[in-house]
Amino acid sequence: MSTKIRRIKTAALPAKPRPDTLYDTPAGLFLGDEPLGGSTTLGPFASVAALNADAGAIAALASGNGTAALVTGVGYFDAIGGVWVLRAGANSTDEYVGHFSTNVAVMTSTIAAGTATQLLCKKRHVSRDTVSFPRFAWPNWLVPTSTLIEGGNGGSATITASIEYPIGSGNIMQCTWSGATSVAVASGAQSPLCDPVPIRIPRGAAYFTRVFYTNASGLIVLQASGNTLDVANGEVFRYSTGSLTDQTMSAAAWTGGTNNTNLSYGPILCVASMTRPSVLVFGDSRAQGINDTFTGNLSGDKGAVPRALGSNYSYVNCGVANDSAASFLTSNTLRVALAKYFSHIICEYGYNDIFNGASAATLVTRQQSIAALFGAKPTHITTIPPGTTGAWTLVDRSDQTARANQAANTTYNGLVRAGVSGVAGFFEFADVAEGGRNLGTWLADGTTNKNTTDGIHETQVMNLLYASANVISPSAMTR
Repeated sequence: MSTKIRRIKTAALPAKPRPDTLYDTPAGLFLGDEPLGGSTTLGPFASVAALNADAGAIAALASGNGTAALVTGVGYFDAIGGVWVLRAGANSTDEYVGHFSTNVAVMTSTIAAGTATQLLCKKRHVSRDTVSFPRFAWPNWLVPTSTLIEGGNGGSATITASIEYPIGSGNIMQCTWSGATSVAVASGAQSPLCDPVPIRIPRGAAYFTRVFYTNASGLIVLQASGNTLDVANGEVFRYSTGSLTDQTMSAAAWTGGTNNTNLSYGPILCVASMTRPSVLVFGDSRAQGINDTFTGNLSGDKGAVPRALGSNYSYVNCGVANDSAASFLTSNTLRVALAKYFSHIICEYGYNDIFNGASAATLVTRQQSIAALFGAKPTHITTIPPGTTGAWTLVDRSDQTARANQAANTTYNGLVRAGVSGVAGFFEFADVAEGGRNLGTWLADGTTNKNTTDGIHETQVMNLLYASANVISPSAMTR
């Protein structure tokens, strides 16, 4: 199949550019209304000479069979449909290569080799921008909740993967790495981004990532109190010590091994050229979503910050139970390296610092040090909801008692609201959780354990309240 592209030299793009026309303008080359980039250029090419110097781009333009060329640019050839895929309204200043999906999280636990050396996992994600030719990376690293030190389990992993879109359609696209259908990943590393997958996923559409992971030293997984698998929306996790087979390209129900609904494993990055903001989230068990559940939840989001973000923005949730700003500053290389694919950073840390004895001023300094790791990238922090003991039921809150150091928590929130230099701003979670300013207790309406079950972690109800209260303002997420 071939696509004929005509070239017109013009002083400016016409009001209604033709998608089959290459416009040679003083601002660069445009295919239709899209900046034309190549295999090594985000685009647009500055001239026809620059285009001619990119052999991959020329091959794709000439033959129309492109799969690799032009995939990192803004104009893309759809090898399946035989047409150029153009994104209305995009322009070269808006485009960046970013993470476009929800329901992606850092791994936090290991499973010993005696229990499992293989896993199959299918995870559901929602695209928060319209993307073409996405690429994916899978981790062989974790942040253990016991040590909070980034690393691997000592074993190399072999990974095969695929993308299913639309869900249930039977259209399953194999992920490849330089054409190979599997990739070896060293302990403490992540796979390279796979080759561009020839699909187009619209904004708001759900899709599955499907992966087969083997590691003779055991498994690296996401495990947390509360379910980590969205079973109602089709997610699956199976593991074994050798009885599983690679079923990532099969539309049939997966078989073999042992089924588990409290473990999951998925990509650490889902990237493509995009225009909308994307957020890298750091934090503790509240950000991770301890005590939140997928039950009755069609969004696929879990945790205080992801709930507030997920309906609008893509994210990777690096929330880890027991983590703190102090611990993150000790070990952060692998997580900080993800930031190149995000437009914004949100740092939810604080509870574990304060309630382990840090002063409000010390925590502010730690937050400033974290923000400095990301340079000019906008980094927002949050106010910290309270910590209490009690029953969390009575409207007057007489059944709640503040935990030690709650006063420091209130002081810290005041410093955050007054403005912290070196950060872009803050998001107000504490007022929503407390139902007012500086009350130091959890909102309650007479229903037992409605908003928290332990005085520390939010329930799904409270996390949904954060979202409905718009604690993360869209005006803060502009780019």
